[in-house]
Amino acid sequence: MYEGAGILFVADHQGTPHLLLGRRSHRPHQGQWSIPGGRRSQQDASLFETAIRETEEEFCRGQPIGRVFALPDGADWNEQRFQVAPIIVPFVFRWRTYLVPLPNRLPPERIPFDHEFQEVDWFPRDRLPSRTHRGVPYAYWWIRSHNGFGN
Repeated sequence: MYEGAGILFVADHQGTPHLLLGRRSHRPHQGQWSIPGGRRSQQDASLFETAIRETEEEFCRGQPIGRVFALPDGADWNEQRFQVAPIIVPFVFRWRTYLVPLPNRLPPERIPFDHEFQEVDWFPRDRLPSRTHRGVPYAYWWIRSHNGFGN
């Protein structure tokens, strides 16, 4: 069974939630806007660890997420702190998207994304690019409707 996870960063800008997305460089999602994330490795104790590892690889070039996104030292990275959108196809596929709210939008040019992305940018939740991976609006909708987050 495929297992994977990613992080959806959201920051308020002028009263509207904005989502941080990257445009994928490689197949199978080449050209699509999506979140950092990927397959669980044997070393990952949980899907939350997968999401952290993949995000640090893809959006932080190995640096701690807190340092790149200017989060306070000692930020609580406990899995229970974050809202989750699960996608499950029994015996085939399991994915979790963890929503991480940020106090401010980090300028895209300051995000050290790796070769898996062509570019990164912030988008208002109601004006996502036409080539956005279908899991992004689903995850945002799921978290909003089940946890009362955002507008």
